[in-house]
Amino acid sequence: MLGNCRLCHQLRPLQDSHILPECVFRPAYDITHTAIQIDIDQSKKFKQQKGFWERLLCKECEGIFNKWETYFCRIWFHPTQRLRPLLLENNIVTIPGIQYTIFKLFHLSIIWRAGICSRPEFKNVRLGTQEEKIRKRLLANDPGDPDDYTMFGIAIRETETKNFQDKLLRAPEASRYHGHYVYNILFGGVFWYYWISSHRGGRIPINCIGRDGILTLAVQDWNENWSIQDLAKSIQKNLIR
Repeated sequence: MLGNCRLCHQLRPLQDSHILPECVFRPAYDITHTAIQIDIDQSKKFKQQKGFWERLLCKECEGIFNKWETYFCRIWFHPTQRLRPLLLENNIVTIPGIQYTIFKLFHLSIIWRAGICSRPEFKNVRLGTQEEKIRKRLLANDPGDPDDYTMFGIAIRETETKNFQDKLLRAPEASRYHGHYVYNILFGGVFWYYWISSHRGGRIPINCIGRDGILTLAVQDWNENWSIQDLAKSIQKNLIR
């Protein structure tokens, strides 16, 4: 299908662009390669065999995003090359060795794709004037400083095993904090929070990732997180139908 690529704005054949990389769905798949998705707003459940996608990017721009996705999937899920620890034994986890530029561009690409797509799962993300500013950063391979589009993360822990709880995914939620729009998405066993605004006043004082390549995440047991509790209640209600 020909169309204007949302990243480079060139008229080219458009690809099936994933909003979230396929690797974040794999822990949730069963033996039939199917994940159960819950629509909390409409109290419905359905099965899905492929991640969320939409025709957004040309082949060349899809290749740019794929490099960032491949890096994230490798350091997060690869059995021998991942940097993500197996266990969450303390209330804070630090993960050194992250390539700041690639890691930050990957996350900016996620929130940008969520903002430009028309899928109902991502309807809460409205980037406004920030959509074009983030697009230019992605196209220029420029993630900016850590304080540009602040990130914060809460690792979700299985209470008994102390592992990352990465079988749950949740579409973005939106909130306001001291004049900033804040979006959070659950994938890869982490609630990722993105501060999307031009000004820096009133933000949380700590970014989860800096140019030193050290990723710092707060840790919370899954059964203590109110957002996951809402999700669990919805899952329980829908699965017994």
